[in-house]
Amino acid sequence: MVELLERVCAGEGAAACVTAVYAFGSWSRGALEVGDVDLDIEYDRSRDPETARQMLDLLVAGRDWNSPLRKALKPRRTLQVLFESIDKLGEPVLIYQDGDDLEAALARVHAIKPDPRADRAERDPVHPTLEPVAAALSRPSLITLSELISHGLITVSVVDLTDVAMSEIHDDEFREFLLDAWDEGGPRARAARAGGSYLLGRGLLLSDLEILERKPTGHAARATWAVEAREGKLKNFAWDLGHGFEGWLYVVRPERKQPLRALEITAPATSVLHNEDFEMNAWLLKHAPHIQQIGSARG
Repeated sequence: MVELLERVCAGEGAAACVTAVYAFGSWSRGALEVGDVDLDIEYDRSRDPETARQMLDLLVAGRDWNSPLRKALKPRRTLQVLFESIDKLGEPVLIYQDGDDLEAALARVHAIKPDPRADRAERDPVHPTLEPVAAALSRPSLITLSELISHGLITVSVVDLTDVAMSEIHDDEFREFLLDAWDEGGPRARAARAGGSYLLGRGLLLSDLEILERKPTGHAARATWAVEAREGKLKNFAWDLGHGFEGWLYVVRPERKQPLRALEITAPATSVLHNEDFEMNAWLLKHAPHIQQIGSARG
């Protein structure tokens, strides 16, 4: 936490774009035992033209446009960082606001007093299928998936993915796609290799796949399976299943060295998700009013 705040207050490069840092979750309530410290970082990318350019390039390429901020702030593994999500948080606690020096930011941190009565927030019901990965999914994702499974709209299975080294990929087209798209050592590249290889091993063709919002081939045929690794994109599976996709493989929070797990998501033939007019937010507001709107899907 201190190192991240030092970088924010120094305000160099992408860190100059940070306008506020909020804490949320059990740590911000003073819980004596916590797993991770949850932070939300608000920013204005126009403050640093180079950062704005990089973020736009990443957005157009379908990659994580927050990467410049992650690299500048270098959050430790014990910090779970969200970006620009303040409107989705309940009772956020301000840690840093624009103009604070490090002393002021640390004073806000120390103002969070230990509270033996504070504990993890009461958890929403989680479908048993999701229990193995529940700790790695946000509350909106858990509610969304649990409700859709419980109502029979989707079928989900947890898959342990085999890590695949680039040297083990013998399909020249797939290998060239991976080399061109991502830094080989990054977690997204690892997810793309493992997820793509898993589906190819199931008998799908490379032209059937969309991997992290990219088409591996130049074939005009529409993809029928998606591989994704960014939780912010998870809501798109409902739109995809209504527009010709057979299924989704969501790699859950990939890291550089941790084992890889994925959610294989499909929809029964009777599911309303196959209806192009299905609207996720409206359905959730009716069947899961305890969730805030998750935003519109692909358009």
